[in-house]
Amino acid sequence: MSKDLKEVLAIARQITRQAADRVAELYDEYQHGADAGAVEKAGDGPVTIADREANRIILDGLARAFPRDALLSEEVTSSWVTSGDWTWMVDPLDGTKEFIKANGEFMVMVGLCHVGVPVVGVVVEPATGRELYAAKGLGAWHIPPGATEPTQLRLQRVDPVSELTLAVSRSHRSPRVETFCNLLGIHKEFISGSVGRKISIVTTGKADLYLHPSPGTKLWDSCAPQVILEEAGGRFTTALGDPIAYRRPDGDVRNDNGILAAGPWHFDTLLEASRKAWEVPLPPRRPRK
Repeated sequence: MSKDLKEVLAIARQITRQAADRVAELYDEYQHGADAGAVEKAGDGPVTIADREANRIILDGLARAFPRDALLSEEVTSSWVTSGDWTWMVDPLDGTKEFIKANGEFMVMVGLCHVGVPVVGVVVEPATGRELYAAKGLGAWHIPPGATEPTQLRLQRVDPVSELTLAVSRSHRSPRVETFCNLLGIHKEFISGSVGRKISIVTTGKADLYLHPSPGTKLWDSCAPQVILEEAGGRFTTALGDPIAYRRPDGDVRNDNGILAAGPWHFDTLLEASRKAWEVPLPPRRPRK
């Protein structure tokens, strides 16, 4: 590995914070009556002025700082190439629907992969200023809202499995999640929007695990949160227990086998239930209007 990850992380944090600050400005304006500028992307949900502004700031900053690295962004389909040795994976606004709902549950996320392995991750919550960041071998760190100094993140064990808290979506829950919870006797939930935010909730200890037992997430949803959770002592795989492959054929960015993220203590038990839940058929997807 030829990069100084401590230096790379510092630059990534600065760029991500700049984008998050701009999103926070636009969010404040939106809450006071400004137009979010939302339009529908072809078959893939809405995009707003905040998405586009954050994307511009991040890609411009990374291109200046790391001109030889590949830049993969949710908002630039022509950038969906993962074959480079160093590839940045950018979600300029994870939780665009939550931004539009004005509930504050959205994140700006920037991650870096080296030869297909996540090694740097920065996640910032614009509405509160919360920041989580990590680099491989350097630990995971958290700056809570209103704080200036970071604290190191370490996951804490919870026993028994039935006492674990599951981070779940605000939208209608998959029958696979219902099956998973029934198999394990899990009844505690922390409800949130944004994939990155739910994984951050696990990393900061407000929940103990996150399961996305279906296709739907993308590489930019998982890259930055993965290295942060792993550096905090957690495990991060597909819902079937395989490593997430970050080197793919061009254009292939979907995490078709889902996500399972949790501490290491009960992971094998969680994985067994996740595999059984995967066998439950999913209802047909409703066509977008």
